[in-house]
Amino acid sequence: MTRYYKRPILLIEFDQNKPFHLQGRYFLSNDGSSSSKDVAAKLQLLTLHFPHLKLLWCPSPYATAEVFQLLKTGREEPVVSQAEAVTAQTNPDVISERYNPQIKDFVSKLPGINTKNIYLILNKITSLPELLTVSKEDLTEILGSGRNAEALHNSLHRRLKPPEQPQDAKRGGKFTRKGKRRFPTRLT
Repeated sequence: MTRYYKRPILLIEFDQNKPFHLQGRYFLSNDGSSSSKDVAAKLQLLTLHFPHLKLLWCPSPYATAEVFQLLKTGREEPVVSQAEAVTAQTNPDVISERYNPQIKDFVSKLPGINTKNIYLILNKITSLPELLTVSKEDLTEILGSGRNAEALHNSLHRRLKPPEQPQDAKRGGKFTRKGKRRFPTRLT
C-alpha cells in the first residue's frame, strides 16, 4: 500500500462487545485468542517500517462505515477496478516508487538519515560509491543538518575498533572472590 498510494491507511476493527482499552501506551484487547504483547510488538514494527502508514481504529462495522462515509464526503465514488490497477506507472505522484525499495530501506537505516531527509539524499546521490566520496560539508548541504551529516559521514568513514574488555570483569577472572579457582584444572 505504501508503494502505490499517497496516504495508506490500515483499518483495525475490534469487537465492541469485548473489552478493548489502553494499557500502557497500546490499545489492546483482552481477547485470550492472541497475545496482546505480540500484537503490540507487531504494530510497533509496522509503524517503524512504514512511518507514513496511518492506523484507523474502529469498534464495529457500523463505525467503520461511518468513518468511510466521512472520508468519502465530497469525493467521487471509488471504482474498484481502478484501485486494483494502481501501479508505479499509473500513479507517478507516489515518491516511494521512484527508488528501489531495497536501496531506500538500506539508506533509511544509515545513521543521520531519517524520514525527513531520506529523499534529499536519494535525489542527490545516485550510488553508494558516490555517497562514499561525498565530503562532510557537502553532506551538510544536502541533508540540511550538520549533526546528521556528521553521523552519516562518520559511519561511512571511521574505522571501527573492537570493544575493549576489562581483564577483571565480574565473572571473567580465574579465581572467585574467596580465592578459589573458578574452573578447577582437574576433577577430584
